Amino acid sequence: IEVVPTSGESLTLQVTYPSGATEDVVPDGDSTIRRVVLATATGTYRLDVSGASDATFDLTVEPSPPVAQLVVDAPIDGRISSTSIRATFQFTPADDSPVELAVAPSPGLDVVFDVTGPDGVASRIDHVGKGLPETFAMSGVVEGPFRVDVYAASGTGSFDVSVTPLPLVTIESGKSHRGRIDAPGDIVVVDIE
Repeated sequence: IEVVPTSGESLTLQVTYPSGATEDVVPDGDSTIRRVVLATATGTYRLDVSGASDATFDLTVEPSPPVAQLVVDAPIDGRISSTSIRATFQFTPADDSPVELAVAPSPGLDVVFDVTGPDGVASRIDHVGKGLPETFAMSGVVEGPFRVDVYAASGTGSFDVSVTPLPLVTIESGKSHRGRIDAPGDIVVVDIE
């Protein structure tokens, strides 16, 4: 979905999924609204476009580009040649084991990625600066698929997207455990029984 203002102030977009879940989408820096909708459910997807004043806009709805399948421990190379282009991937968890989705950009590229679940709800991942990997941990999730859309916040270039298992520590209530983080961004998942 792309909403481009042709006159007036900036606009906002609300997507309502067949499940009834809603998502508010804010414009990019150039006032254009871009959103990938993971159409995993049948039914009507409602788009509400609004603005603070009179405005006109162009609305474009296109099929998504082909989707590459992510597999645990099998990184995929990608490339972004424009801030208006996205790279799309899909991941379906095999079980409820914790995993980390990571997008590692080349120098000069600042990436942002969205993880959209089967319910249509998206999480925007944009925690670190230019050239550093963005990560998202998933634990206890058994249903999918999840769509991963990678965008350039600034710059262009290549990136790797990967899914890797996370360490899982199980401890009993009333017990203690000494954990260890080896590098910034590392995650350890703890289950308490």
